[in-house]
Amino acid sequence: MKNKLILVCGHSATGKSTFAYNLSLKLGIPCFSKDKIVEALGDGFGPDSGLISAKNDTQAVINIMTYIADNFLVVGKPCILEANFRPPHDVQLTQLIERHKVDCLTFLFTGNLEVLWERYADRETKRHWALKVAGQNKERFINGGIKAGFGDFSLGKTIKIDATDFNEIDYNKLYDSAKQFLEFQL
Repeated sequence: MKNKLILVCGHSATGKSTFAYNLSLKLGIPCFSKDKIVEALGDGFGPDSGLISAKNDTQAVINIMTYIADNFLVVGKPCILEANFRPPHDVQLTQLIERHKVDCLTFLFTGNLEVLWERYADRETKRHWALKVAGQNKERFINGGIKAGFGDFSLGKTIKIDATDFNEIDYNKLYDSAKQFLEFQL
């Protein structure tokens, strides 16, 4: 059986983390989330260390996630990686996929950036200190998301989800797609 990797990615405030966590529970496979790793590092180093910054830690955390996934895939175990992947992460993840000859399923969450900004701004006050982006404003959020290419990331089979309205998403259909992906053998 060919091993499998599931990626959950896209714009901020689209429900990626919640979806990935629930998908992990439904499939019984581990999920490694960028934000959870950032929080753990933040708690370990502390806010005064200057070592953790939501703006600057992304590549280091993607490196950690790739390392963890590499260890699962080398022993034939599937896993889920969740982050706001963007170029050049596709190169790093493509190398991982090719090294282990795995099939990849990507869930790409996008949406109306005006709505996502409102959601983002609302949740920002409740987030872990290590995840807060200093000086974030609507214009930076929207332009940064577009320039970063969050909505364009795609590896393997890609399912694009419009998360503008959570009530419009058929989560059971998405879970079923992932289950079928894991069960399919070449």
